[in-house]
Amino acid sequence: MKAVRVLFRTDKTGEWRTNNPVLMLGEPGYDVQMSTFRIGDGKNYWNNLKDVAGQPGPTGPMGPRGSIGLIGPTGPGIDTGIVFRNGTNYGNYYFWNDFTSSWVIGSTKVNLGTGAGEYDMEGSVAIGHEAGSAGQGEYAVALGSFAGKNDQSANSIILNASGEDLNSTSAGLFVKPLRQATNPAGGVSGSLWYNPETGEICYN
Repeated sequence: MKAVRVLFRTDKTGEWRTNNPVLMLGEPGYDVQMSTFRIGDGKNYWNNLKDVAGQPGPTGPMGPRGSIGLIGPTGPGIDTGIVFRNGTNYGNYYFWNDFTSSWVIGSTKVNLGTGAGEYDMEGSVAIGHEAGSAGQGEYAVALGSFAGKNDQSANSIILNASGEDLNSTSAGLFVKPLRQATNPAGGVSGSLWYNPETGEICYN
């Protein structure tokens, strides 16, 4: 029996690309430079055929870890905030004064609420919307919205739950409203009495 030698059609990479032949169906073509071959299908040109690839080999070992990258640039800075001064007592705090359009230290005053105690005097307390907002006297206390809104007398205390302006005419305690309710124990009309169950002060 005579030996049969089968030879692939061979050429260099550039020649294959330039000539770009159509290989017959099942005809192999070998690239001697790239050590790859392609199988013809009888209709597609060489450049349109794909290399015949074998099974992928096993994954190689992990390479060494690369060096640490460069440190990035420093980000933009931000504006410095307000620096608060040390207070002189525990009642000191900073608040926004709408009249002067600036942050001011509370000193001996306490103001809580929009427009509360904007122009108040030393030692006064104003808690609530526009409580003690204009002309509040020294050491006066205004609790509740619109309590002592205008010219509250010095050393007076105003408790306001009416939702309307309540101002003082002199030093004293001013409360509004007091609910009218009949005292179960009796009493003169218009007299004050205390309800121990609710903690409320009412008047006959």
